[in-house]
Amino acid sequence: MALSRRGHDSLAYINCAEMIANTGVPLYARMMHDENGHTCAFPYGPYEKDPNHMILSVERDALSKCLLDEASKSSNITIHFEHKFISWNRDTKEALFCTSSGTQVKFNVDFIIGFDGSYSSVRAAMMKTEKINLTQEYLDLYYMEINIPAKDGQFAMPENYLHIWPRHKFVIIASPNQDKSFNATLILPISMFDSLSTSEEVLQFFQQYFPDVLSFIGSDEIIKTFRSSTPRPLITIKCSTYVSSAGDMLLMGDAAHSMAPFYAQGMNAAFEDCLVLFETLKQTNFDFQKAFIAYK
Repeated sequence: MALSRRGHDSLAYINCAEMIANTGVPLYARMMHDENGHTCAFPYGPYEKDPNHMILSVERDALSKCLLDEASKSSNITIHFEHKFISWNRDTKEALFCTSSGTQVKFNVDFIIGFDGSYSSVRAAMMKTEKINLTQEYLDLYYMEINIPAKDGQFAMPENYLHIWPRHKFVIIASPNQDKSFNATLILPISMFDSLSTSEEVLQFFQQYFPDVLSFIGSDEIIKTFRSSTPRPLITIKCSTYVSSAGDMLLMGDAAHSMAPFYAQGMNAAFEDCLVLFETLKQTNFDFQKAFIAYK
């Protein structure tokens, strides 16, 4: 995952930026790979003048752990894992959740923030009572995650780059991890994924378009990845409003505005949402109803 300045500034506000930076790898440029194995770097900014012109590659699990550890330090926060939001009764203030075992539990709550992703349950509940114009678009592109392992204990490629293999209608994007591996994402039209049904077709595809990636991973691992993984769809979401008319429910992050991952701004926009909301809360003396409406 790519943490840019927008996300960094939001995390710095809660004194988490340095802690999360210690789990990541700085990226100073994009490195483009052509089909012949040639590379060309495109810097993010003038580093000789400003070293802050960089993006941080962070692993999702490490980032989540840092944020959960920080949240658990607050006596005002109680974390309930594996509780899926079902509904909320505005009159009784009862919010209904379903646990992983199928048990339904209720909590009395005054306000709800839906930060629950593109397929938001909070958004679905809001739309039953609110007039929200929702634009939902599935792209023709699907994605599959691929691991590029370390080579002899070192990075298989230069580490301080976001590596990109652009191939007109499809692409691979790879970012480094601290364990010397790379998280790579193959983005293809679903019709092309469907055409790669045999091991031979998969290997031929990589030999033709991504021979260097194949050499980094190996034929057996590429085939194993395709056999064990299912391509996932890409979806974009736009909402005409993020807040209920009563000012008691709010959508943030992907629940409000999901975007394609190759823009590398979904996480950063979500963190920035938090910063904007907190600034709005301060301006309204932590009156949540006024802050939610002002956030709108």
